[in-house]
Amino acid sequence: MPQKKKVMEKRNDRTKQNSLTFGINIKLMLRLVCVVVCVWLLTKVSAAVWSLLGMVMIYLFVRLLIKCVFKLISILISVFLFLLIASLIVVFIF
Repeated sequence: MPQKKKVMEKRNDRTKQNSLTFGINIKLMLRLVCVVVCVWLLTKVSAAVWSLLGMVMIYLFVRLLIKCVFKLISILISVFLFLLIASLIVVFIF
């Protein structure tokens, strides 16, 4: 009986692993489909390819800039909190 349980656990582990990769594949395919549909719509509206590339580059740059600003703010806050805790420890010890 215990051997049967181990076999079932291995099967469950395999199905969990397969379902994870399956979910990742679905996400990638949905993104690809969205990009293809957007490109198709833009060609139907006859938007210039260069303007599309420009908009994508601006979007990616702004997104990267926002991410860097948030990272910088979090670093500054963590340094400030470290200094605050260190100063409180020094005040309470001395």
